[in-house]
Amino acid sequence: MRKESFSVYIYKVLKQVYFKTGVSSKAMSFKNNFVNDILERIAAESSRLAHYNKLSAIRSQDIQTAKV
Repeated sequence: MRKESFSVYIYKVLKQVYFKTGVSSKAMSFKNNFVNDILERIAAESSRLAHYNKLSAIRSQDIQTAKV
């Protein structure tokens, strides 16, 4: 499975918040992996939620009201 890279977006946000600070490639890789991990976990939990409720699709409201 191909992993998405959010490095460009992470960099843009960091520059808006900390405009005088740079970020190393190692730190950027860590941040990118973190974002990918969180999104994978959300996708997996969404899939379980849809399967549990016998739905083919879920709404954002379903995720927001899910018990953790």
